Amino acid sequence: MNAKGIVNKYGDHVDTDVIIPARYLATQDPKELAAHCMEDIDKDFVNQVQTGDIITAGANFGCGSSREHAPIAIKAAGVSCVIAASFARIFYRNAINIGLPILECPAASAAIESGDVVSVDFDTGMITDETKNQSWQSEPFPDFIKDMITQGGLMAALKARRDRRKKIAVIKGDGIGPEIVGEAIAVLNAVAERFGLDFIYEDAPMGGNAIDAYGVPLPQKSLETCLNSDSVLLGAVGGPQWDDQPPENRPERGLLKLREAMGLYTNIRPAKVFPELAAACPLREDIAAKGIDFVVVRELIGGAYFGKHITEEVNGETRAMDEMAYSEHEIRRIARVAFDMARQRWGRVTSVDKANVLSTSRLWRKIVNEIAAEYPDIELLHMYVDNAAMQMVRDPSQFCVLVTENLFGDILSDEASQITGSIGMIPSCSLGDGTRGLYEPIHGSAPDIAGQDKANPIATILSAAMMLRYSFHMNDAADCVENAVEAVLREGYRTGDIARPGEKIIGCVEMGERIREKIAGTDA
Repeated sequence: MNAKGIVNKYGDHVDTDVIIPARYLATQDPKELAAHCMEDIDKDFVNQVQTGDIITAGANFGCGSSREHAPIAIKAAGVSCVIAASFARIFYRNAINIGLPILECPAASAAIESGDVVSVDFDTGMITDETKNQSWQSEPFPDFIKDMITQGGLMAALKARRDRRKKIAVIKGDGIGPEIVGEAIAVLNAVAERFGLDFIYEDAPMGGNAIDAYGVPLPQKSLETCLNSDSVLLGAVGGPQWDDQPPENRPERGLLKLREAMGLYTNIRPAKVFPELAAACPLREDIAAKGIDFVVVRELIGGAYFGKHITEEVNGETRAMDEMAYSEHEIRRIARVAFDMARQRWGRVTSVDKANVLSTSRLWRKIVNEIAAEYPDIELLHMYVDNAAMQMVRDPSQFCVLVTENLFGDILSDEASQITGSIGMIPSCSLGDGTRGLYEPIHGSAPDIAGQDKANPIATILSAAMMLRYSFHMNDAADCVENAVEAVLREGYRTGDIARPGEKIIGCVEMGERIREKIAGTDA
């Protein structure tokens, strides 16, 4: 934090009634106040002051009334700093509260003259008269005042602090879940340290571990924790030891219930081949060389998964039926998500349906066409789901954003993950109308390698990066995590699932450590 400008010097006991005369107190407009700043003591001030200039004064600057208009007028006039022998306490408080830097330094205020060029280092408290080549040491600002000044005042600083503090519900889950979530949290802590953020974590048991402890896959307390958080980070749930649970009490039912309770109707799953892992792509080399980098946008709480499921005896045999239903508003909102995302990418939406057979798909196509009219800059293509599955392996480079309903999206997003080479690399997020989301890797709980330090934490770490970007709007922090992951991969570090023959394999913990080192800049 620094200031540098030309000095306007005044004497002792400059009253707030002089800084901004009482006749102008009817206005709250900073520009109007600035136009009359100091006019009763220095009529030339408003005409000669330039942005960044500095005021110096003698003792008791800002005395008189507790007029809050005075520091507002000075700051709005463009003054970057006030240096005085001393300040009236109320003026000092009011100035700091609006983010106007003020420094007490009797020696500097006595020696500096009008017209001198002065610089101030707020971090050290050093005041330098560059015209006279003299310096003075004042008391440096404590961190909380520097924060207020940087943010533009007390209220802005409090808001910024709230924006930097986020409560994250943590569902460690089953199998490798606790291991990969542990590394993701450690990465978030490294990000918090670098960017001055504050993350508060609260455990929310869900899945098989919750069944064992509480008898249900999603205890009410866990649900409340998630609903009261800014976002949710999930590892993975499920395992063979809970296969004998009734359908309504299986670990996966907890996840479906959570999505529904949070109103998460959008699942976003990127499919990208990292250049360092291109050899792991199962597609032909000429196909992979064209590039794989698209996003699957899947409707999450409608369709067959949330319709009626009926199994009954009819004419002496068992018959099963599943209901697939969609309403217009469900299609409209997911379509808008896809078109908005296409605007952030390269401008194409591929809508996947089965309109030649299904009534829901015909409605889907009709509504998507209506939404497309609102986005004339975005190209819209329609594709049947069977063709989409084929095109994804034939030429995935044609896809930018692919949007589809729940069942088709479940299948296609899994296919998309396979063509990238490893599901251990693919993050995902589920969002609703607000900023709170559910962030999780796409892979399962992998109980066969649980507790062996063999799990790949990258998908979970990249899911945390998506949380930073989509829920917290901390794009610089998200970029930092993603760049750290790519840097570690470039250096050749691999977990077992992404390693080629002869490559050095590291464990879950070491992978997390190396990514954190990149974030902190301590890897050299």
